[in-house]
Amino acid sequence: MIKWINEKEKEGNASFYDTNLTLNSVAAAPFEAYEYVRFGIDEEGNVIVAAVSPEDLDKGLIDLKSCYKVVNHRGYARVSSTALLRSIASELNLAFGPKPMQFPTIWNEKDNHLIVRTGGIKQ
Repeated sequence: MIKWINEKEKEGNASFYDTNLTLNSVAAAPFEAYEYVRFGIDEEGNVIVAAVSPEDLDKGLIDLKSCYKVVNHRGYARVSSTALLRSIASELNLAFGPKPMQFPTIWNEKDNHLIVRTGGIKQ
């Protein structure tokens, strides 16, 4: 039996600023082929990032208004939205600023989304 090495299984890093969220290369890898992502917060207080396929947008399964543009660069990806970061900070009772607040990430292969391990912070 062969266990294939999967880049997405490594732990990544998410940096929250007051105006954007930056994912390092490991965390960004699953989103390289996508233009939009959605955000949520699970019951443990983790931030969930899920890719949005063009097909789901075309079929109207996901409203574009609930999506955020992800810009992929060499070595990282960024989502810029002050309103989004304010919402996340409010949900988690945090204050993001010009210096990054960093959290580890892990790819959830089963559910096909990125988990930013902010859990335990939500009050």
